[in-house]
Amino acid sequence: MRFARVDTPIGELLVVGDAAGLVRVTFEGTPEDHWKVGLATAARQLDDWFARRRTDFDLRLAAMGTPFQRKVWKAISAIPYGQTRSYGELSAQIGGSPRAVGAAAGANPLLVVVPCHRLVGADGGRVAYAAGLHRKEWLLGHEAGQGSLL
Repeated sequence: MRFARVDTPIGELLVVGDAAGLVRVTFEGTPEDHWKVGLATAARQLDDWFARRRTDFDLRLAAMGTPFQRKVWKAISAIPYGQTRSYGELSAQIGGSPRAVGAAAGANPLLVVVPCHRLVGADGGRVAYAAGLHRKEWLLGHEAGQGSLL
């Protein structure tokens, strides 16, 4: 495994990968002794995304999850930058219930890269984000071209 730290406007991200691809992007659980080994491409793409120089990612992903979770993460990745989908819309698209889609989104180990912040409630409301609703609001505002919401 290789690790990199990416400073973002909403906290430090830990980027983890191996020979198969990107395994995890998270705001928490960052072992300090692994910071020095970098995943330069993932870190550069995340930096570019936060600087609005990129709107998507070109990374090999190797997140571990159930077949359903991986199906949900793939569908989430297809939501265009700056747009949202409700849990119900995504569940109608891929099968399963909105609650199951929400659970799979909550287990997403590749925050920002697999943009589960783009999932909203049926009424467009900002509900549930593993890294906190304040980060979800910031990420959606960032994609909408707004300044910092923090």
